[in-house]
Amino acid sequence: MRRTGFTLIEVLIVIAVLAILAALVVPRLLAAGREAREGSLKAHLAEMRAMIDAYKQQHDAYPTSLEVLTKEQNKSTGKPYLSQIPPDPFTGSADYNYDSKTGAVHSKAEDAHDGTAYKDY
Repeated sequence: MRRTGFTLIEVLIVIAVLAILAALVVPRLLAAGREAREGSLKAHLAEMRAMIDAYKQQHDAYPTSLEVLTKEQNKSTGKPYLSQIPPDPFTGSADYNYDSKTGAVHSKAEDAHDGTAYKDY
């Protein structure tokens, strides 16, 4: 009489192979999400820096806060410099380190994937 089904060893081998594949794939998926958030943060900072520069050119001074960019009208377009302050993809808030003397804006998040501090972006 012949039995049908899998032996315990066959099942354990399949589980081991699946565990190895998962160990290879999961870290890459997690890194891809982090890299996407880093790219988004860089784009948000570039947009804010461009609007800070536009404000400085039109007013001969940096804005006193980032909120000014959402309230005052851009003289060239007649619209606010920013419709809203974009949220930081890592902290989830629109709270950034901003220096009104130099116009520098940086993230308040921790270190980046490559070890660079987000505050240095």
